[in-house]
Amino acid sequence: MSEWAVGWLLLGVAALVFAAGFGLRWYVGRAPETDRAARLTLALRASAPGRFVYGPLDDRPRGDGRPRTALDGDELDQFFVMPTIIIGAGLCLVAVFLLFLDLVNR
Repeated sequence: MSEWAVGWLLLGVAALVFAAGFGLRWYVGRAPETDRAARLTLALRASAPGRFVYGPLDDRPRGDGRPRTALDGDELDQFFVMPTIIIGAGLCLVAVFLLFLDLVNR
């Protein structure tokens, strides 16, 4: 495969990563706490690896007095959106590098 084809494939994969990450964040954020995806998110966030990677949950109450959970907006952003942006941006960076390199070598 040429650098040009790999670059475009990486851009396509980056678009899929962005769509999947933001779609999953939207789905879990709108689903009630009884939904299977929300229960899985709570379990992953409360596990030892989840506490190690994402840190402990902030136990301060929100502005309305309710305690924070793993399904709060800022926690979901940290859990889904940040890794999505990092992986997608890395793929875009490599793709742009390959496309530019192929363009320069022509």
